[in-house]
Amino acid sequence: VLSTRGRHLAVTMFDVRIGAGTLGRGGLVRDVTGAREVEQMKDHLIGMAAHEFKTPVTALRMRVESLLRVDAQWSEAFRDELLHGMLDDVGRLQMLVSDWLDVARIESGGLRLALDAVPVARLLKAAVDAVRPQGEFSVQIDVPDHLQAVLDAQRMQQVLINLLSNAVRYCNRPPAVVLRAWRDASGWLLIQVEDNGIGIPAEDQARVFDRFFQVARGNTRRPGGTGLGLAIARGIVVAHGGSIDLASVPGEGSVFTLRLPPPADEPAKDTP
Repeated sequence: VLSTRGRHLAVTMFDVRIGAGTLGRGGLVRDVTGAREVEQMKDHLIGMAAHEFKTPVTALRMRVESLLRVDAQWSEAFRDELLHGMLDDVGRLQMLVSDWLDVARIESGGLRLALDAVPVARLLKAAVDAVRPQGEFSVQIDVPDHLQAVLDAQRMQQVLINLLSNAVRYCNRPPAVVLRAWRDASGWLLIQVEDNGIGIPAEDQARVFDRFFQVARGNTRRPGGTGLGLAIARGIVVAHGGSIDLASVPGEGSVFTLRLPPPADEPAKDTP
């Protein structure tokens, strides 16, 4: 297999014969880039699954073994601590499985949306409340009270939770987030998530929405993750007929902008 300019080519050589004689040598060139990418993705997935599952499974086993010890006189408070730890471990495993299932649905075009009219301010506040247990952060919400949108509230909240979680996780100072939402002159809904995190280098910004891609974060508050969160976020936004963009300055922060089309009965004059 030959590799050149990002392409993978498989070359098969053969003799060219005429009757009993050999005229020369020929070659068959096949583009196997897609097959190699699938193979690499499978290898990456297997390696990542082994790494990501190892920690919660090991912790879960240790806690179960502790509870099963017949010779131990655990206090009720310690037993509760073990059980809550087990619940956290199971939650982590469920999140990993859910992420991979979401990626599979997005790739196959099988992501289904339950669309409904939703107050945007309520959507943003619900996402903020869901992220609060992950750590302290300040938030400013700038959204008109009357602003509504037709979308899948659960899926869009999943997008916002991912962006807010990253804002809290990848910050080396007290995290501060600004959430904005408005409609432009063409009726498109814009939602912005601005943070004061470590930012994303310019050379990585075009790849942050790719599956499994993870920026080399350096000294961050909570390293880790599967590299699927932003890929899933983009898939959900695209399924709504929209787009998601990034502007980031390393050391200062990032701004993610979601653009969602107006309802079908309010066609846009021009796409943003």
